[in-house]
Amino acid sequence: MFSSVKPFEEQHFSALRNQCQQNRTLFEDPGFPAVDQSLFYHGNRIGKVTWKRPKELCEDPHLFVNGISAHDLHQGQLGNCWFVAACSSLASRDALWQKTLDGRVLGIPGVPPELADGLQQLSGHQVGQIGRPELADAGDGEASGSSQAGVPAEEAQVLLAEVQPVDGLVWQKKPLSVLPLLTLLLQRLHPQTHHLRQLQVLSEAQLCGCYEALDGGNTADALVDFTGGVSEPMDLLEGKIIQEEEARNQLFERVLKVHSRGGLISCSIRATSQADMEARLDCGLVKGHAYAVTDVRKVRLGTGLLAFFKSEKLSMIRMRNPWGQREWNGAWSDSSEEWKRVSKGERERLGVTVEDDGEFWMDFVDFCKYFTDLILCRLINTSYLSIHKTWEEEVMRGSWCRHDDPLKNRSGGCINRKATFLQNPQYVFDVTKPEDEVLICLQQQDKRARSKDGIGDNVAIGFDIQRVELNRTYRMHAIQKTVGSSIYINSRCVFLRKDLKEGRYVIVPTTFDPGLQGDFLLRIFTDVPAACKELTTDEPPHTCWTGCCGYPKLVSQVHVHRADGLQAQDSDGASDPYVIISCEGEKVRSPVHKNTQSPDFDVKAVFYRKKSKEPIRVQIYNKNLLKDSFMGQAVLSGDLSDLQQLHTLRLRDKANRQNNDLPGLVSVSLTTSDVLTNI
Repeated sequence: MFSSVKPFEEQHFSALRNQCQQNRTLFEDPGFPAVDQSLFYHGNRIGKVTWKRPKELCEDPHLFVNGISAHDLHQGQLGNCWFVAACSSLASRDALWQKTLDGRVLGIPGVPPELADGLQQLSGHQVGQIGRPELADAGDGEASGSSQAGVPAEEAQVLLAEVQPVDGLVWQKKPLSVLPLLTLLLQRLHPQTHHLRQLQVLSEAQLCGCYEALDGGNTADALVDFTGGVSEPMDLLEGKIIQEEEARNQLFERVLKVHSRGGLISCSIRATSQADMEARLDCGLVKGHAYAVTDVRKVRLGTGLLAFFKSEKLSMIRMRNPWGQREWNGAWSDSSEEWKRVSKGERERLGVTVEDDGEFWMDFVDFCKYFTDLILCRLINTSYLSIHKTWEEEVMRGSWCRHDDPLKNRSGGCINRKATFLQNPQYVFDVTKPEDEVLICLQQQDKRARSKDGIGDNVAIGFDIQRVELNRTYRMHAIQKTVGSSIYINSRCVFLRKDLKEGRYVIVPTTFDPGLQGDFLLRIFTDVPAACKELTTDEPPHTCWTGCCGYPKLVSQVHVHRADGLQAQDSDGASDPYVIISCEGEKVRSPVHKNTQSPDFDVKAVFYRKKSKEPIRVQIYNKNLLKDSFMGQAVLSGDLSDLQQLHTLRLRDKANRQNNDLPGLVSVSLTTSDVLTNI
């Protein structure tokens, strides 16, 4: 899987490690040096920075002491609670943490001296890439902060190295150069230990250009960086979650499922103004501040034998404030009376404490009452060797590019721009089940790394899903039925979960405004293979056979809406009808509709026609075990002179007799054009 290594910027981790060990030196990345420019892009506003090694601060520096936990991570003065909250979520998942951070760290017993080369490996995910940074060994560097605060800040090291393809993605190994992380700006060192917890923040800072670029961000992006999963932002103010118990219970079950399957979760209370940012409410919660969800449980109420025989359970959720303090002080807070309803053993199992450590439990009803935004980061399971649901993943890479020619332009803006919307990239996929849950994730290249150049803002992106003809193979040139739309936001990632009926669909990823350029990654997850591909051609191509076989003169779109009054052909007094639309030897067949004489077909087909006089046939059949039976047909000319779009036609027999009407009517819309790029 990991063969065919491609070096990143000609930096080879193995060669750099050998060189450092031979020269008995620690690696320093010339592209991310230990200078102020790696900390700030608006200039140094805190005073002189002194850089030190860990061993200059303590005799026995360790990356972790007695394992990693959410309590090891604290936010400093930099506004990166979004990132620290994601780290807290990750710290509660030992398997994920081990994948992210290699355990071969100086200071851990059993590591031989020859591995003390100043490099440590981290893993992360970027748009279309799995980044694997090789970080400076935790025992090899720290920095102390400004004169404003004599708190030692911690050093780590970044360097980009090798790139390898993995299942359509790219695996990126990155050795990390020596670079300090100011505690004043980012995180605080726990006074009782020598933890060096900033390696991940360092890696993210290097990707973003400097540490100050981490000031303000999206927790969903950080969760995706760590896991490669898909983040689903949820607005808890929408719908009736607070008012309706059923909706709230459904949400809790979804949150519980994501948590139980190893997903990461974050939440926040929306700030409506700048003055609201990080304002503390009377209940102890903080507005405009990211919290990590560290546990989700159904807690059994009662003590003694009552706890065993009483079936009452309470939906509970545990969160952590990245500040390491300021907790919820309402019902089920650390020292509240409600905990007397829970047995001592149950409290110990839940890890209930009375310390102001920033971690607290809430009843899910109160959670929905106070919190406004929830982020569920799903770890998508694509392994067939699993007891859990397995998803089929399609990964498509594309770009929004400007061009003066409308047929070549790929930056048309959102659907509000009717004239240019379909000039965006288009991706077709199929739903082959009667109904399927589809997860769609659109990611843009993160531009925070360009903040120092003044162009570090992400653009607002989103996408629409259009239900199209079952035989659509060329680009759409007319807007069709929209069955789903994402929000438009200047986040790096936009997500939508949608239940879709059997059929063919086209996803149109767009920027909100037309004319903007950039790269994107589109990920589609379905229950069965979706055969996703980009639509790149506007019309049938000219080939060497065009001269003798002819070229299409007309394009016709046929939309069969429904049929009424069909003959009951089955023994139970009903039928299982389906429709076949055909023209010039090409046929399109709809799904079967069970037990009905008035099916809503809602199926479309498009035909590029060489013979303008060849009719279009709409035939309805009844599905049988051995041989399907004919129920009737309608014939349309599809002529340009036919300006009537909607037709309600009597079904007729195949025979060419004068009086050959059959029971039933069919409703059909027909659009024909002699410009092949009109439909």
